[in-house]
Amino acid sequence: MLNTTIQAVMAGSVVWVIELYASEDLNVEVLCNGFLVGLVSSTGGCDAVELKYSFVIGIVAGCIYKCFSFAVSWMEVDDPLDAFSVHGGGGLWALVSTGMFHPDGMISGQYSII
Repeated sequence: MLNTTIQAVMAGSVVWVIELYASEDLNVEVLCNGFLVGLVSSTGGCDAVELKYSFVIGIVAGCIYKCFSFAVSWMEVDDPLDAFSVHGGGGLWALVSTGMFHPDGMISGQYSII
């Protein structure tokens, strides 16, 4: 439960800060989508990821959301709620981050690359 909350708060905070610097028009929809992408990105490894990695997963999830949102608007795709950016970007990052930050994963596990 704590991993999920931390990832949602970190993703929402990162998205809010990026939006603050990118434009002077802050809206609540972007903040809510930031929280949602944090929740989506936590689903892959919320039961197994260590607490310290939850901060990293949330921060990267917020950045991925903003990148996907920019790409969707640049390609002029009709997605008024940024559903693809939230669920597509967050889901993709959930798959990658689970493989990286799981206790048996690439960062801290038996097959550690670091």
